[in-house]
Amino acid sequence: MAEEAENTDAPGKTENTSESVSELETSLPDTAPDRIGFGKRLGAFVLDGIFTVIAVGVVGYALKDLFVGLVPVDPNVPDELGGIIAAMTGAAGLCAVLYGLIEGLSGASPGKMILAIKIGTENSMSAERNTLLTRYALKTSSSIIGLLALILSVEILNTIGTVVGLIVFIGCFFALGAAKQALHDKIAHTAVYPEETIP
Repeated sequence: MAEEAENTDAPGKTENTSESVSELETSLPDTAPDRIGFGKRLGAFVLDGIFTVIAVGVVGYALKDLFVGLVPVDPNVPDELGGIIAAMTGAAGLCAVLYGLIEGLSGASPGKMILAIKIGTENSMSAERNTLLTRYALKTSSSIIGLLALILSVEILNTIGTVVGLIVFIGCFFALGAAKQALHDKIAHTAVYPEETIP
């Protein structure tokens, strides 16, 4: 009798398991979506550059007195022009750091949103906030160091920021490779995909 009971339970369990596996298979994509390469990412970068320049102008004008107090003004430059340069320098550092944070929190900068592309994991899944923030910190490291150099008035940080910026810039060209990942993507284990393919 015990054997018969076991036998009657078995087919039901097998059917349920088969159905679950079948449902899982149909919910998974057949192939991984294509990654976005250098060209479209460059387009998003240009759009973001335009938006950042606009933001720098607005923030620089609004907070010019603050930045003139923070940024050392060249004594060989006329006062008014020196103040404008100081305001724009401070605003550029602040805007670069804060603007990049949009991508770090949402997975797409405004430029990427316009072009309908988004950051995901290497296996084309939605990236967690920690992953996106790690990528943001790597990609924006030069601006973060530059802003710290400005606030703390530590010249060596400017040099470090410049070197890091050069590494990040060269690393962006890694997206021309077969993996279509910039250096900061490789380190953070991310990639860029069409927006509709990221859950």
